[in-house]
Amino acid sequence: MTETTPPPLPTALPLLCWTWCGTKKGTLATVFKPDGEVQQGRQHPGDDEIFFAKLGRVSQEEFSRLIEAARALPLAENVPTEFPTGQPECVEARLRDSTGERAIRLPVAQLPSQPGLGSFRRLIVGARRSACGGFFAWNSIAGRMTILFAIVVAAMCWWFIKDSRNVDRLEKVGQRLDAEVVEHAGQDGYDRNKFIQVKFDLPGGGAGQAKIAAFLSAENWDAAKVGTTVRIWRDPQSGEAWVENDLLRWQKDKKWAFILPGSIAAVGLLLCAFLSRYRVGVHRDGQEFLTREDMVSADDKDALISRNALNTGRLLYFLTR
Repeated sequence: MTETTPPPLPTALPLLCWTWCGTKKGTLATVFKPDGEVQQGRQHPGDDEIFFAKLGRVSQEEFSRLIEAARALPLAENVPTEFPTGQPECVEARLRDSTGERAIRLPVAQLPSQPGLGSFRRLIVGARRSACGGFFAWNSIAGRMTILFAIVVAAMCWWFIKDSRNVDRLEKVGQRLDAEVVEHAGQDGYDRNKFIQVKFDLPGGGAGQAKIAAFLSAENWDAAKVGTTVRIWRDPQSGEAWVENDLLRWQKDKKWAFILPGSIAAVGLLLCAFLSRYRVGVHRDGQEFLTREDMVSADDKDALISRNALNTGRLLYFLTR
């Protein structure tokens, strides 16, 4: 690719195009049409042509405000539409109306010295936010992360509440029994697969056995050697059993259990607030890129393994297992 070409502008007037172009990240163009439709054009440095699609809509009032602000800029005629490769990262405002087509192009490094163009850019960024949709729009990174964090936090809360209610029920109907340890399994007290097997006499007569793994602490697992006696709580309905000391510890500490999901929720809110400026765009081939306001922040095409190749590999892996 020797140059970057902006998207072909529609013929309806007036028309406004704001473009951010760089050698490393390519071009991101935002086109505002008279009917309020907003289109986003994206050309990666490795693409032969620009691809643009509908981004959303702005109100007629907002569109008129953008056109008036663009006409107040020091626009010039005969500004080339191409962005030659190798030039510094730059921005361009291009207006087409009844008087013709005019534009202003400026290196990004010089934006601070042009307060008028900087103010116009803030209007463009605001219009893009309006067009992109709300917080939970399909292209919102913050919305996606909020849903993900909400699922994780809800699952953890459900798990804690379920266990808490189960222990509360056991306090009322559970059998308190002395049991003998007949099996002691696990590498150490922190082995996730550790358990003890116990046998006991049932209150109504007869004998029973149970495998205890849930809530089993490292301390109580280590003390439960084969042949020792442990105090257990047994659910007469399901036949499940737990070490009494571990359940009492859970009852004492359960008020702190919600600190973890609460902390995750707080981190999620802070992260989503930071990510609220980021939106997801899609290339013609389905790969995605990330925008921050009016510029490209990241692109799947810059990754060593594209998202499409990764998803195809995952699909083939599960199909051939």
